[in-house]
Amino acid sequence: MRATRRPASILLASTVVGIAALAFAAPPAGNGSGTGTGKPPTPGTPAGAPKQAGTAASATPAAPVPPKRTKHARRGQVTRQAPRVIAPVAPPPAPAPEAPAGDAPSASPAGAAPAPNVPIAPVPAPEAPAAPELTPLELALAIPENAEFRAWYEASLQIPAPRPNYVRLPFNEWQDDDDCVVHFEGNTKVLRAGCTPRTLTLRAAADRAWGQAVEAAFGFPPEAVQRVACREADGSCAAVETAMRQTLAAHGIAATEALLMPDYQWLMDRSAPQLRDVANDIIDATYGPTANATRRQVVDALTSYVQNAVPYRTVKDGQTDAIRDGKVRCGLRTPVQTLFDGGDCDSKSLLLAALIRSVDARMPLALVHCMHGDTPHMILAVGCERAKGEDAITVEGTELVLVESTSDWGVGHVGTSVDLTDSEAVGVR
Repeated sequence: MRATRRPASILLASTVVGIAALAFAAPPAGNGSGTGTGKPPTPGTPAGAPKQAGTAASATPAAPVPPKRTKHARRGQVTRQAPRVIAPVAPPPAPAPEAPAGDAPSASPAGAAPAPNVPIAPVPAPEAPAAPELTPLELALAIPENAEFRAWYEASLQIPAPRPNYVRLPFNEWQDDDDCVVHFEGNTKVLRAGCTPRTLTLRAAADRAWGQAVEAAFGFPPEAVQRVACREADGSCAAVETAMRQTLAAHGIAATEALLMPDYQWLMDRSAPQLRDVANDIIDATYGPTANATRRQVVDALTSYVQNAVPYRTVKDGQTDAIRDGKVRCGLRTPVQTLFDGGDCDSKSLLLAALIRSVDARMPLALVHCMHGDTPHMILAVGCERAKGEDAITVEGTELVLVESTSDWGVGHVGTSVDLTDSEAVGVR
């Protein structure tokens, strides 16, 4: 069933880690499937009861019941493989007991009286220093199968500060027709006759070195996370799980026992400050450098740029135009990198959120997981002024206008193919 265009209340998760619907797998588009309901039993006959003898089967087969639509996995989910529990280490065999020392008298020199049989106290051998007791985590890291995780765990968790390398953005020109739109007819914009869209040019540059540094830090090497072993008896399973989650969090990934997904707040915190100059230049190009743009005008300008200038490009894990390291990034590209390489719906929605946040620290923002047909999809919800008839949702009592980052429909129009029935909003500060 398609959602109506009226506002819908959606639970806002303040952080990604607190969302109970997390799952550690990113299925391909259209991966969800319906659950068949089957034919209901005849009234008065228990389900599964045998037919009475002599009862003829109906000659006309019952009409098939359409499968019930089930909620698809959210974008960015990656299935997590639990640590493999291995057998405990067998203790070393106990040393064999030494034979008791003999008490035969020692030989006496010729002609000497025999010495009295005095027992001689054995001199104890010096004890070897006791080996230091290993912690449960050290025991886990010593398991040979965990060599990849150990190398990743012991690496630096800080993003190195590279030498700045400001580069003019490759996507620096776009057409803006907001002033020409009269109204929408379904998914079609109706433009005023004779109105010509404006061509806008972006002059700002972005620090590509920082963008690549964040992109390199984000995500995880699959062999370090999906091939981990532990032993229950020595406490190493709990220790390696704690270390795993801490290391994933330091690289922008939220984890549950079964799922991994992006920590959007981690990405916002490391991206928005770098985008302030770009956002201001977009606003100046749209309204002029002396204009005092309203909140809605800021959102309109930044949305137009992301929709019309930044191209839609499918994101493959471990393969960007600049970084090919094989890491899993949950199908997401970091915001600064998206400025240079383009991105798909979640990458562009996150870029738009970071641009808005770079110039407005208080505007409510939420990334909305929804469906586009049978494909998991993401749009952005923004706390700006709403015009009559625009699509919006209510998050914790606040009305937020919806923005589709992959179309050219402007703010407040997400198209009839977007289904908000099972949507979930993730707030970002």
